[in-house]
Amino acid sequence: MMKKPLIVIVGPTAVGKSEVAIELAKRMKGEIISCDSRQVFKYLNIGTAKPTKEERKKVPHHLIDIIEPDEEFNAFLYAQRVYKAISGIHRKRKTPILVGGSGLYLRAVIDGIFPGAGRNEKIRERLEKFSSGCLYKKLKETDPKTALRLHPHDKVRILRALEVYELTGQPISVLQKVSKGRKPDYEGALPLAPSTKKARITRFSSNSERLSYYEGALPLAPSTKKARITRFSSNSERLSYYEGALPLAASTKKARITRFSSNSERLSYYEGALPLASSTKKARITRFSSNSERLSYYDLTMIGLKREREELYRRINRRGEEMIKEGLVKEVKNLLKKGFAQDLIALKGLGYKEIIGYLNGEYDLKEAIRLLKRNSRRFAKRQLTWFNKDKRIHWIEIAEKESANRVASQIANMVEC
Repeated sequence: MMKKPLIVIVGPTAVGKSEVAIELAKRMKGEIISCDSRQVFKYLNIGTAKPTKEERKKVPHHLIDIIEPDEEFNAFLYAQRVYKAISGIHRKRKTPILVGGSGLYLRAVIDGIFPGAGRNEKIRERLEKFSSGCLYKKLKETDPKTALRLHPHDKVRILRALEVYELTGQPISVLQKVSKGRKPDYEGALPLAPSTKKARITRFSSNSERLSYYEGALPLAPSTKKARITRFSSNSERLSYYEGALPLAASTKKARITRFSSNSERLSYYEGALPLASSTKKARITRFSSNSERLSYYDLTMIGLKREREELYRRINRRGEEMIKEGLVKEVKNLLKKGFAQDLIALKGLGYKEIIGYLNGEYDLKEAIRLLKRNSRRFAKRQLTWFNKDKRIHWIEIAEKESANRVASQIANMVEC
């Protein structure tokens, strides 16, 4: 079987990944998949340095603006969306280019990640009352391996590890290790039926027949244009109705629903979930017994971009100033006016937390800009530390005035060799 290409471009913030990826995509007939944990959120544009509308017109981009800022999202869900995007790009006989600096999200795609226990607000509320130090001490007692991996002040991940332990009775490090041998669903599209552990597949004689099957699975309410949800008394009842289309959230046992603004949007979401084999007109399903097997299906090339440190820091500082000029303060104000809470994960990221502090009167705008630049430089350092551990990455150091087109040419030559 001929392997299908998958190019990955990583590196620290402001190094120039997006510019290089766009040039590479134009050169190799590719499409870009964002690997950024915050570009998935709608309305967060300036602070996340999303590609402009003009750039997205030049090259198709995926995994950008897919959820609301207050929706729950994680690396596992991200990976499922990416597998679907990769499959769709390959069907168009194009090259998927995964681009970004979110190390955990990249790991979820390349090395796999366990889906985890569901979120439990009662446990979280109780744990939130304790300091990072107290939580870290408890984590060292229950899961010393994870404690060694996490920073003592990384309260978000420490809290999550403790939450998983309380929900499952097992350390998250053990669950992550076990999950590496888990048989994943076909690119996230077909959940397993609990009784048979086999994907329940519906065969279609044509693409139109498949789409007409999904059309109406979540009928739109005419007045609200939102999905009308059917509740089920059991997992079996739901599976028999949807044939596995809507997996349950582990913690709530309720259907995890994707909202659509129109029928067309919903159909475009399902389209391609069961790709048709042109010769048989039946669903062509690729089975993977492990994440390693799935990766062996791809011709994987991992590229890391870096610059001389002082040059990188100058670019980071310049980007911080440009964000303010482009209207970052107004963007944050608009998000808060829309009713999004300041403590959302989406608004705790770089650029947003500094401006929120300014809007709350904690410091002036000059100090907010200084903090934004400093925190961005620190973040870039952490990104490099993370990616340097991955020996599969081929590093390219970009000279100060080297063009994105020239770097893209280097990468293209590496891929074609």
